[in-house]
Amino acid sequence: MKPVIARFCLAIWVTSLMLATAATASAQVFGYITNNLDRTVSVIDTTSDTVVATIDVGIPYPYGV
Repeated sequence: MKPVIARFCLAIWVTSLMLATAATASAQVFGYITNNLDRTVSVIDTTSDTVVATIDVGIPYPYGV
């Protein structure tokens, strides 16, 4: 019975390791911040905390990004 439990634990460990690496690989590196008064959306690189682009959306008070 012990080999069955050991194999099960190994399978659970490998599966959780695969899920953890898949989750980190798909992480976003950009943040999108609305600037209501400017009618723009700033694109921020979250690894360096710098604004990499500013998008003019043309509508007043953009929200929900």
